[in-house]
Amino acid sequence: MNITLRVLALVLILATICSAQAGRNEVRGDVGLMGFLDDGNENHFLAGGSVRAYLTPRFSFQPEFQYLRRTAGGNHYDVVALAGFAFDFRRPGAKVVPYLTIGPGIMYTNEGRFSNTQLMVSGGGGVKIFLNDRWYVAPDVRIGWEPHARFSVGIGYVVRR
Repeated sequence: MNITLRVLALVLILATICSAQAGRNEVRGDVGLMGFLDDGNENHFLAGGSVRAYLTPRFSFQPEFQYLRRTAGGNHYDVVALAGFAFDFRRPGAKVVPYLTIGPGIMYTNEGRFSNTQLMVSGGGGVKIFLNDRWYVAPDVRIGWEPHARFSVGIGYVVRR
């Protein structure tokens, strides 16, 4: 798991550097389900967080950290660090902002005596529905490799400078 923590630290450092240059950030928490296609019907509860640092008005760097716990119980859990990028289909003043996201990452898996670290990639999209100028709700759907499907809902906050 040491490599996962190192990658996460690097991703967060890069996010800080990017956000200092762009001047606009978002922070977000997500909950949802992630199913691995090679595990049959064993879904995983997902809890995670991300920081989105805008490099241009529409394109952003979005490092994410996720904790996955098998819903069927047992000692199985996963820790994921993703270095994502997102593109917003933004119109000035829009209350609904669709977006696409993709990014590579590292996943650490622990099943009691067995543990494994592997590379992964995840991509998909969602929509940010603004409740006011700063708060939004964002349903999100993604697929990727290690073969998975993810369905989540995020609560986000726009930090302005």
